[in-house]
Amino acid sequence: MKVRASTLKIFCKVYIDSRRKIGIFITIKVLVLLIHDRVIIMTKNLLNSKIFVIGLVMLGIVLLPNVHGSEVTLKQKENIPGLIDLSFSLKKSSSFDLVPSAPIEINSDGDFISYGFNGSGTAEDPYIIEMYNITTTSDRGIKVEGTTKYFVIRNCYVDAEYAGIWLKNIAEGTATIKFNVCSYNEVGITLTNTSGSTLMNNTFSNNNYVGMNLFTSCFCLVSYNLFQENKAPGIETSGSDNLFHHNRFVHNNLEYVPYKQARDYGKGNEWYDTETRKGNYWSDLGTDCKYEIGGGTNSKDLYPLNRAQSCPNPTVISTISIVLPILVFVAILAFLVPKYVIPYYRKQKSENRPLISRKTVLNILIISSIIISVFGVLTWTMVIRIDFWNEIGFVIIGIGNIG
Repeated sequence: MKVRASTLKIFCKVYIDSRRKIGIFITIKVLVLLIHDRVIIMTKNLLNSKIFVIGLVMLGIVLLPNVHGSEVTLKQKENIPGLIDLSFSLKKSSSFDLVPSAPIEINSDGDFISYGFNGSGTAEDPYIIEMYNITTTSDRGIKVEGTTKYFVIRNCYVDAEYAGIWLKNIAEGTATIKFNVCSYNEVGITLTNTSGSTLMNNTFSNNNYVGMNLFTSCFCLVSYNLFQENKAPGIETSGSDNLFHHNRFVHNNLEYVPYKQARDYGKGNEWYDTETRKGNYWSDLGTDCKYEIGGGTNSKDLYPLNRAQSCPNPTVISTISIVLPILVFVAILAFLVPKYVIPYYRKQKSENRPLISRKTVLNILIISSIIISVFGVLTWTMVIRIDFWNEIGFVIIGIGNIG
């Protein structure tokens, strides 16, 4: 039966807080019964094993130089390499010659032609909606719904009553939104059933609710945008498999608890570039090494652009979590097989006795269970990105309850 990671995490915290003392006491009792003289002798011999020591040294040489990431320091956070300057604004006083316009409403492919927008609607020659100043009391500044043609909205300033830009039921991969400013709306931009869209180099600021709302929209790329001083989070998404990286989140959501600058209610969304391992800038990151995304899905930006240089590299830590248990397991086998298993096998065979007794089976099961449990916890922690010590506490309490 599969249990969601977030549910396990909540259960662990509540269970650990309520049963910590009892669990620790019973756990110590169980461990005392399990760890007898033979195991203690085996552990001492293992520490003296040349294979084990050499393996640890090699692991340290390979991994430790890279444990600390090469991200920028907190003092450098205002000058982040690879993050363009988004302090510009296309407001009415801008140097751009924006054309004042009434709200634009596209309800079919034919409306692109009716408005006379440049382009033919192909991937190579999309329709272009650009250089408009739309300041209106209407619900939407730019509305596009039910289209299949490729289009680009760029270099526009939009201030509307509800949504600055409103996209719904757009054919996958046909919408590109870039270099726009959506300010003083209720919502800067809303995408519903608009998958595969690209949103880059936009500014969503001073909106009365969120800067961007992604409803049931998947596989969208959201990067190099500025989300600043929106009353609710900069981004709120219920879509899945979207990618968010190299965005700036500055002083958003100062009124709604919990005070997170982004909320994720979807599945499989990534908050950093998985290839370059670069995330987003978060003004409220402080000294933390990762940023917890709101929404209850346990999403995290593991590589904030303004994380301290002293922060450990999550990739290396995950690698250690896998490599170290394997190394320990191999070292134990390398020690046990020649010293105990082979002599025992020869002795039992020469005396025509059973190769494995009940006591031996019990010892093997105990040792194997401990090794597999540690390995499983470390691996599971890496995959679902739950805090390590919460999982350790859960296992300890579980063992304690056996007694």
